[in-house]
Amino acid sequence: MNETTSTGTPRLIVPPSPQIVLPAHSDCGETARARVDDRVTRFGTWTYREDPAPGADPAVYVMVCKGTADDGSPCARESGPLHTPDDAREWTRKHTQASDSKHRKYRLIADVPFEMVPQVEPL
Repeated sequence: MNETTSTGTPRLIVPPSPQIVLPAHSDCGETARARVDDRVTRFGTWTYREDPAPGADPAVYVMVCKGTADDGSPCARESGPLHTPDDAREWTRKHTQASDSKHRKYRLIADVPFEMVPQVEPL
């Protein structure tokens, strides 16, 4: 389901997929805002994907525990830089296993290089 922000601007919801079609910019219409279902600009259809270039920066993932410690304070323990989603899942599994049952919620902070790719290269 697509959502909008309080100002009516489309909020991008990114499903777990290696290639995702983004709502595209639209300079047509009265509001000059992209509709949630727009996927075509005046330049064609675009998608984005992780940058496969050999020189691209590697992806970095950090997991932060949002659970509470025994004394009721926020845990906020961080995994440190991880290089794959599997490493992030494994860190959360180990942290939950080593902690009590109040350590079940986490925040993922990801720095992943992406690139925009046209369906057809512009002339």
